[in-house]
Amino acid sequence: MTAGTNGYSTMGITFVTGAVLGAGTALLMAPYSGAKTRRLLRHYAENAKEDILEKGQEAVAVLDATICEGKKFMKKAHVI
Repeated sequence: MTAGTNGYSTMGITFVTGAVLGAGTALLMAPYSGAKTRRLLRHYAENAKEDILEKGQEAVAVLDATICEGKKFMKKAHVI
């Protein structure tokens, strides 16, 4: 598009038109009602939160074990 004032307004109108058409299509093509979709999203978010917390705890345990092994290695290296 051209960089002139007319080009920016045309680009803006095109963007807004595309956003409106996309939103309308998404509403028409949605497989579930709004309430059910919100329930599903909440359920997925809760599961993701649980998974993230679990993975975080696993990472902390691995990091603690690695630090412990590193300390043992350093003590052993100083003794020799």
